[in-house]
Amino acid sequence: MDDGRHAPCCQTVSPDVLETDAQEFNCDTCVVRQRFDGLDPENAEAWGAFQTCATRFCVESRSTGAVLTRIGESLETEAFADLVARISLIYDGVVPVRRSGVSDGA
Repeated sequence: MDDGRHAPCCQTVSPDVLETDAQEFNCDTCVVRQRFDGLDPENAEAWGAFQTCATRFCVESRSTGAVLTRIGESLETEAFADLVARISLIYDGVVPVRRSGVSDGA
């Protein structure tokens, strides 16, 4: 029996998938959602920034750097460095480095 713990998360798919297969997602049983709700404010901010920067549009238009700069423009240097470090940790978890040293991501 599927208890929903292995169901896909709406935060990890493209808007196209959400538009066509919305019934596949259940936020009430989503493990990602439950973990996201438990994040402290700094990690929640980093997750949100990562979600924004990792969109297909940002990656394919090569605007990730500009978007990240805009997200962090109101932060002091140390806070921006911390945000980038947190985003880097998220990226490493979402797009792990292959053994050859090359990531599977964009």
